[in-house]
Amino acid sequence: MPNDECRMTNASGCPSSLALDAWVLDGRKETDPLHAHVKSCPRCTAQIAELDHASDVFRRDVFPATVGKVVRLSRKVPWYERIFAEDHPFKLVYTVPMLTITLILLVIGLVQLPFSRNDAPQTAIKGTLGLTVFVEHQGSVRELFDGETVFPGDRLRFRPAVPADGFLMVVSVQENGSVNLYYPPDGDSAMKVAAGSEALPGSIVLDESTGGERVFVLYSSRMFSLGEVKSAIQSVMSFGSVEGLKALPLEMKQATTVFRKEAVK
Repeated sequence: MPNDECRMTNASGCPSSLALDAWVLDGRKETDPLHAHVKSCPRCTAQIAELDHASDVFRRDVFPATVGKVVRLSRKVPWYERIFAEDHPFKLVYTVPMLTITLILLVIGLVQLPFSRNDAPQTAIKGTLGLTVFVEHQGSVRELFDGETVFPGDRLRFRPAVPADGFLMVVSVQENGSVNLYYPPDGDSAMKVAAGSEALPGSIVLDESTGGERVFVLYSSRMFSLGEVKSAIQSVMSFGSVEGLKALPLEMKQATTVFRKEAVK
């Protein structure tokens, strides 16, 4: 509380607003000299009434919408209790229809689940073409995933998932547009293969070049040539990078992955 010398600051001899606030906050002690003054002073009585009105407005309107709401949200209340709270924006009239719709969609999804299929290339689902790539780096072998980094000298090995007997070719496209034939290792035509998922013989040792490189495994029921593939690559390489080259304009099944070659630090 302020001392008695600074409490009566007005010319009328009434206590200052600060002194009245402090007296109210201190519990309006009757032993305090301010009690007798306020009781006999209409001006100070009116000022105390204004303070009481402002306090009532804060407790009734301001506190519940601000501090009170934060306190309620911070409590660990189950979600279903929060939804049904009186001040929740969705309230019961909206919540019940929403829960009903959600339940119906969930049931439909569970009914359809046994009939859905994952067509990712690595799954080798009947009728699709898949490609799994393995990389050997400093004697350690692991599966290489799309977009990962490799280094010059690393070895790559390919395991296609062939849907049926036909003809297969594995090529890569580098950022500079050059095309590498990875399988078959000799010739310029696709290799006849049987259906199944077997690793191709041999491995590829990456050269010293750096940058992005995209690998395509191509399958067709007919024989096709490397020249045909190169023509398709040249027709689309000018439109973007190897990262964006997701398919070649060829009437055949395709699976692809991309990686980046970085110089060994």
